[in-house]
Amino acid sequence: MTTRNITIRPFYVMRSAKYGADTIVCQAEGAVLATGRVVLTWVVENQSHGSFSDLDGIKTIYGYDPVTRFVFAEDDPNWQPKTFYLQRDRDVTGNSGTGIVAEGVEFSNRWCILNWLVKPYSEFWYPTVQHIDNIHSHGGLTQIIWDSH
Repeated sequence: MTTRNITIRPFYVMRSAKYGADTIVCQAEGAVLATGRVVLTWVVENQSHGSFSDLDGIKTIYGYDPVTRFVFAEDDPNWQPKTFYLQRDRDVTGNSGTGIVAEGVEFSNRWCILNWLVKPYSEFWYPTVQHIDNIHSHGGLTQIIWDSH
């Protein structure tokens, strides 16, 4: 089994603002990718998602104030999102090489981000991890390996 340093940094956005009697705890989940780019998926209502050039971009758009906090997985032992990587044994297309070629996160709304660790360093959203497996496994030549936390 391949060992690796996890370079993807999952986080959630916590708001402590009160709306009536309710307190919104988590509105969105995201991750800082190996490239420094940041992805965000809303886990409430419409569940939209997108990407930003960096964490400051999200803070500028969505605010960073006393009621909004970005909590990283390493700072909250009770929240450990599922992270994984793609281990490619043979490169059928000749595009990505072999070894660990991508890493990702499965968020609580089941949406996944897959970040390619090889040029051109792109990221893609998938509705479930099964979609990633269906597209990228190439008949078992690439495996999804779940990180242990």
